Order: sequence, then C-alpha cells, then structure tokens
Amino acid sequence: MCKITSDRCKFVLFSLIAILLVVNCTSPRERNQEMTNEQKIQSVLSKFEKMRSNKEFSQEQKRLYASLLYHSGRLPEASKIYKGLSAEANGRDASISAMGMRIGELFGDADVRTALFYYLIAVDDIRRGISHAEEFCDEAIKINPEFAPPYFSLASLWGLSRYEKLFQNCIMVLELEEIDGLLMPQTIDLLAWVKNERTKKKWVPPVTNANINEVTEWYGENEVKEANKEMRRRLYAGLLFHVKRFDDAFKLYKEILAEGSPHTNIYYRVAEILMMRGELDSASETLTQGLQAVPKSGRLHYLNGELLLRQNKAKEAHTFYEQAVKLNPEHAMSYYRLAELSASEGNDEKTIHYAISVLELEEQASPLATKTITELLPKVIFKPPSPPK
Repeated sequence: MCKITSDRCKFVLFSLIAILLVVNCTSPRERNQEMTNEQKIQSVLSKFEKMRSNKEFSQEQKRLYASLLYHSGRLPEASKIYKGLSAEANGRDASISAMGMRIGELFGDADVRTALFYYLIAVDDIRRGISHAEEFCDEAIKINPEFAPPYFSLASLWGLSRYEKLFQNCIMVLELEEIDGLLMPQTIDLLAWVKNERTKKKWVPPVTNANINEVTEWYGENEVKEANKEMRRRLYAGLLFHVKRFDDAFKLYKEILAEGSPHTNIYYRVAEILMMRGELDSASETLTQGLQAVPKSGRLHYLNGELLLRQNKAKEAHTFYEQAVKLNPEHAMSYYRLAELSASEGNDEKTIHYAISVLELEEQASPLATKTITELLPKVIFKPPSPPK
C-alpha cells in the first residue's frame, strides 16, 4: 500500500513539472498564436460589453457574458455572475455548478451532479492531495462512459503501481480523444514511462514530451503481459490511429469487431476511417450496426450526424446531434454543430444557447472555445437589427 501511494505521489509531482515544461517550452510562433487568440477573445468580450452597456441582461445573456469572462481569464467577475445565476436556479443547474468548480468555488445543490462535475471534484482532490479522486473518477465514468478526462486521471493515479489499470484507462483515452486532443501528449508520456521501465528493468522517473512514433513502434513489437490479447490490439490500434497510420489501425479494429467485440469506440473508429476514405455507404452501414449493438452511444449518434452533414442532409444531421447531446451531455463538438446549424437556420436564440454549452464544457480558451467565441458568436450577437417591416 505504501509503495502504491509513493508511486502515485511521485507521478503527481512529475505531472505538475511536465505541465510547466510544456507551457514554458512552446515556440515563439505558438506563443504568438496563443496571444492572437487571446486578443480575439478579448476583442469579442469588449465589443459585447460595449453593446450591452446600460441595458439589462436576460438570463441567457448573463450566462453568455459569464462564459466569455471565464474564457478571457476574468475569473472573479465570472464567478460573481455564476453565483447569482446559481442562486436564481436554486442551486440546481449542473452546468453552473461545474463552472463554479472550474473557477475554484463550490456552489449549487449537492444533489445535482454530472460526469463533468465529478471529474472536476477529482481534479481538485488530486491538487490538494486528497485520496478520494479515484472514487469521483469512477462515478464520472459510471454517469458518462464516453467522457475521456476521468480515464486519464485514473491512468495517471495508478502510474506504474498497476499496469493493467493504466493500460485499460489509456486505451479509453486513445479511443475517445481525437487526433491532437488535449489529453494525448500526457497519455503518450504515461505509456512511454512504462516502455522505459520495461526496457531498463527498473523504476524510472516519469516521462515528458515522449515521441509518439517511438512509443507506437515499441508497443507494436513488444507484448505487455498485463494486457490480454484484445487489450494489446486495442492499445496498438489506438496508437496507430494517432500517428495517422489509418490503414493499419483499420485492419486491427476490423479484426476485433469480427471476433464479436461490440464496443462503441471500435465501431466509431472503423466508421471514422471509412469516412476519411470517402466510403460513406460503408461508414453508414458500420454506424447502423454500431447503434444496433450500442443504441445509447452519444458518440455514434454524433458521427452519424457528421456523415449526414457530409451528404448535405442537415435536417437529419440536426436530429442525430440532438440525440448525441442527450446521451452524452459532455460532448462539446455536438453542441458546436447544433450551434452552427441553428445559425444557418437564422435561429439566433438557439445558436447562443448551444454556444454557451460549448463554452461551459471546454477548457479555458481551448481551440473549440476560441473558435466558438471568435468565429461563430460574432455572426449572431453582433448582427445588425432587422429593418422594420
């Protein structure tokens, strides 16, 4: 027990160092790009404040304003508005409670809990060295098994003390995250840590900035005894996908499906690769099979929406996106698509509603949040008033 606790503490320490290194080692070009995005967000916020000055905000406008403040880094002001909104909702708005956790404050009814909220509690526990993080991550996954962050937290908590747990959770991250997803660098670092420990046959310090191609090659050439055959193949297939060796990943995923493993993520990846190839009919067939096997998968509904959108069937796509957010309330990209489609239909109210959901789910100034603020919202909130009839 002491060894497990020691390993976990070491990993948390090295993870914090790794995060600092990644932040400080970005290139000047990357830093300039970050500043550009930051300036764009500030510009939208300033214009919104000027436009709304001396006018009373509606509930939706207050929420939009609070989310813009959050993504621009003005946390005390955002917190004040969210507290007011929480009180008006009698503390029973789960998204507002989650935003409170992001800002670092707890407000809202204790009975209102979502996967995101439990995950944020787990993150807070990890930061404060409290030992209940694992329980909160498990609860988050129970509520929404298609939400990637709790899996990564569990993998990092176990570190090298339980390889099997680490692999199980890394597989889920690899299958749930998109290419260049925010969790990918740290997940590859975890897998590289195992590789180094196995290669040197002794305890080694955690890894930062691991080379994903080297990690992929090692897991393709070496058996990991703690993982069964299916786990090894899913792990390797996930790595192959993220190094863009799509044909190799596709072959492995098809083999796993052929052996009767009806897992949501496998159907998703097979259909996704078929769509990349332009084989839309085969992708549709795979998605139909997937939804028959796993009808409550929000991600499969989302991908079906993407397929229909490529076929210029926006109305049908809209239905799938709506079902996707019902089944997977943490799937920000589904909300973004709904916001886009609502904007194209001229429904400003729904566009703002869905955009707020994106902003309340995404990390501060993430690429999708920045795109929502700087590209989508200005088309709606700064639209000139319609001429009188």
